Amino acid sequence: MLLFEASITNKKASDYLKGNTNKWEWNIKKNKISRSGSLLTLLDCSEEEIGFTFDSFLKRIHSDDVNEVRKVVARTIENKTSYKLEYRFITPAGRELIVHDQAHTILDEFGEVEGLSGVIKDITLRRKADKALWKTEYKLAVAHKIARLVSWEYEPSTNRITWSEGIHELLGSEPRTIEQFRSYIHPNDLDFVKRIGEASNFGEPYNIEYRLIKQDGTQINVYEQAEVFFNSDGKIERKIGTLQDITERKKTEERLLNSEKLSVVGQLAAGVAHEIRNPLTSLRGFIQLLDGGISSKEYYKIMLDELDRIEFIVSEFLNLAKPQSTNFENYNPVELLQGVISLLKTEANLQNITIELDIKKEVQEIYCEKNQIKQVYINMFKNAMDAMPKGGVIKVTVDVMPCNYLLIQFKDEGVGIPKERLKKIGEPFYSTKEKGTGLGIMICDRIIARHGGEISFESEENVGTTVSISIPIK
Repeated sequence: MLLFEASITNKKASDYLKGNTNKWEWNIKKNKISRSGSLLTLLDCSEEEIGFTFDSFLKRIHSDDVNEVRKVVARTIENKTSYKLEYRFITPAGRELIVHDQAHTILDEFGEVEGLSGVIKDITLRRKADKALWKTEYKLAVAHKIARLVSWEYEPSTNRITWSEGIHELLGSEPRTIEQFRSYIHPNDLDFVKRIGEASNFGEPYNIEYRLIKQDGTQINVYEQAEVFFNSDGKIERKIGTLQDITERKKTEERLLNSEKLSVVGQLAAGVAHEIRNPLTSLRGFIQLLDGGISSKEYYKIMLDELDRIEFIVSEFLNLAKPQSTNFENYNPVELLQGVISLLKTEANLQNITIELDIKKEVQEIYCEKNQIKQVYINMFKNAMDAMPKGGVIKVTVDVMPCNYLLIQFKDEGVGIPKERLKKIGEPFYSTKEKGTGLGIMICDRIIARHGGEISFESEENVGTTVSISIPIK
């Protein structure tokens, strides 16, 4: 039991006793203690059970606390001062109470100590609540440490950030202002984080991923989520959030991403081969004409166009296939989409599938990782094609929604997904395909989430499926 002791002035102690009914008084010369009835009720005992002397009272104090109580009382008498302390009291029924005892010395006409007067309070419930709170906070701290997570609070009025324990381990320092914290953000991610932070000033919670460069120069990936709180005047009072080190998780996701990418590349291989064979056949024909003496400037232009077509297809294919570092930059999402459509057009034609692109509004650039966005597009098209074994139309609609969000919808005329299965879409290893792994949609969902957006699904059996992707625009 942690014993609390503090010295206080006799006047303060005397003031404290006024109006308090749980009183006791010890006449040192007679070694007799008198107590109020309410105190006896509090301690759940009679005068006979607790005894009339100081030593008999000490017998009721927990064995681990009694020596310290004896020392405090002796020191108070010697110094003619006051005390307040906490200790455990054992009732005659064996019940353990935690009590707060506060007392002061009583001096005679010659200034000598003739007794002590005090008040006892039962604080058992309060201390149990404190202990429960401590346990909860301790468990939370342990959980935060295991999850490599810290919490923070930011007050715009003072530009101060308050961190929970663990920020030094996470970052190597404890930045106190927004400017100090931003100095640790990866330069390529800084504008993106600033934009999201400014957008949150309108009250929208946010969750984003970005990179930090620690004090020692090492780079980590973090996941941040936060909410904004306003005062009665509608002004921002504070932002509260968490910051989690997800570096290891990102490495695992990258391995999954590359695995799924190779799977997609394998599926595209046949279509790409056919796409290259067509211009090669055309080139072979023109070379034979030239070899036969038939020449025309138009032939050379057509041949160059066919070679450009081959170069484009091979480049796109290699960009998808080869491992690449994650690099977020500003790209036009429609141009990326048109590139993927161009790559898949021949394969779609072979399956009697038409791809229609409807751009509702002019789209600005978005801050994205282009190869990951392409991978999402390809996955959406491949799923739509697989859902239409007899052919059909894939309609892609691009629009700009309120709050400056890009909306891309992929609508097919496939077999659709039953309602009971629709809820599980995106779960690892759950697939509506006979030989599917379920990782494709899960990875696409992670990619879009990494870009601050989300994917949703609507489907009706024997009618088709619509996949909606929303991403914030620059």
